Amino acid sequence: MSEEIRESYERVPYDTRPQPQTHPRHLSTLAWLHGIETADAAHCRVLELGCGDGVNLFAMARELPESTFTGIDLVAPARKEANVELRAMSLLDVDDSLGVFDFIICHGVFSWVPRDVQEKILAICRANLAANGIAYISYNAYPGWHFRNMLRDVVQFHAGGSATPEESVQRSLDLIRFLSDMTAGAKQHPYAMYLQSARTLFETAISPSYFVHEYLESINQPMHFRDFAARAARHGLQYVREADATSPDPDYLPPPVAAKLRGYTNDRIALEQYMDYMIDRTFRRTLLTPMENAVSASIELPRVRALKVRRPPAKEWKTFEEFGMQERDVAGLFATGHVELMTY
Repeated sequence: MSEEIRESYERVPYDTRPQPQTHPRHLSTLAWLHGIETADAAHCRVLELGCGDGVNLFAMARELPESTFTGIDLVAPARKEANVELRAMSLLDVDDSLGVFDFIICHGVFSWVPRDVQEKILAICRANLAANGIAYISYNAYPGWHFRNMLRDVVQFHAGGSATPEESVQRSLDLIRFLSDMTAGAKQHPYAMYLQSARTLFETAISPSYFVHEYLESINQPMHFRDFAARAARHGLQYVREADATSPDPDYLPPPVAAKLRGYTNDRIALEQYMDYMIDRTFRRTLLTPMENAVSASIELPRVRALKVRRPPAKEWKTFEEFGMQERDVAGLFATGHVELMTY
C-alpha cells in the first residue's frame, strides 16, 4: 500500500502550499487560550508528517530562523537547508530516534492513508511530542462527507478507467455538468440542488491534483469527530480545540442556540459532534495534547489580556489595553473571526 501511495503522488504531485493554521505562533496562541503553555514559537522544534515538497515548512522556517523544522514524506525530496530538513521515508518507520518536538503537524494526510498508518500518526503524536506540545491533525469529517461520498462514487464510476489524471478530471467534470443540466428543471428537488452544488465545487476546485487525490484516490476515509477523539484518547491524547479560529464555540453562539445544544449534553466531545451536525462540517483541523495536561474547555478570559490584538485588515498589532475592550468581547470577536490574537 505504501508503494501504491508513493506511485500515486509521484504521478500526480499534490499542490502543496503554506497552511497558516499550522504556524507555531498560531498553535501556541490557541494552546495558551486553553491553559497550555507551549514552547516559545521563536525557539521550537516542529515536525510535519506528510510534508510533500516542504513548502509549508520553508514558509514558516523563514519567519522563525531560530526554530528547527523536520519534514517526513514518502515522496519528499531529501534535503537539508538552513533550519529545515526533509526526509524521504515512510511514516511507519518513524521511531524515538527522531527526537521530541514541540509541535507536530499532519495536514491533508490522515483521511488518505490506511488504518495502520493513521494509528502510527497518532502514536507519533504521543511518542514524539513534548509534554506541553501540540499536535495538529486534519481530516475529512462527517456529516458533510456523506454527501461528498455520493459525488465520489459517481466520478469514480465514470472516470476510473481514464488514461491520465487530466483526462479523469475532465471526464468527471463533464459528467457532473451533464447531470446538473439534466436536472436543472427540478430546481427544488434535493438531488438537483446537490448536483448544482457539486458542479460549483468541482469548477472551483483548488487544483486538478486536489480533485484527483480527494475524489479519485482509492483511499479517502472521512470520520465522525467522536470517533477520531476516541482513537486519539486510546493513544493518550486529548482534544484541545480546532485550529480554525472561527470553528463554532458554544460560548459565543447566540444564547438560545447555545442553551439548546447544552441541553443535549454537558460532554465536550459530544457537544462538538452536535455542532458538526449543526453546520454539516466536512473538514476538521484538530489540536491534541498529552492527556496529562490540564485543558480548559473554554477560552480562559484572563489569558486574553496577555495577547496582542489585531482587527483585519489592519496590519498593526495592539496590546489588549490599547485595543480597549473587555476580555469576553475580544474573545467573542476572535471566535467569530473578527479579530486576530497572537502571543508576544
